[in-house]
Amino acid sequence: MPRLAPPARSLLRRAALARLRAGWQTGALELELPGGELVRLGTDAADGRRPNRGPAPRGRVHDDRLFLRLLLRGEIGPGELF
Repeated sequence: MPRLAPPARSLLRRAALARLRAGWQTGALELELPGGELVRLGTDAADGRRPNRGPAPRGRVHDDRLFLRLLLRGEIGPGELF
């Protein structure tokens, strides 16, 4: 898969993170994006009302193409990268 142009990276990243947030059920996850930005997904409470302030597992995204796979292939797309 070819590298993504900078404008596409930003748009794909925002769309994929919005999709992740909309479908997030419980727990929390921190994602370190390729540029070093840290994004936190999830909540403390099972009902989703309080923002998560405790420690959370952290994953590092090395390549923005992950977001393209997430958008095109849903939940299974990122898993296929391993």
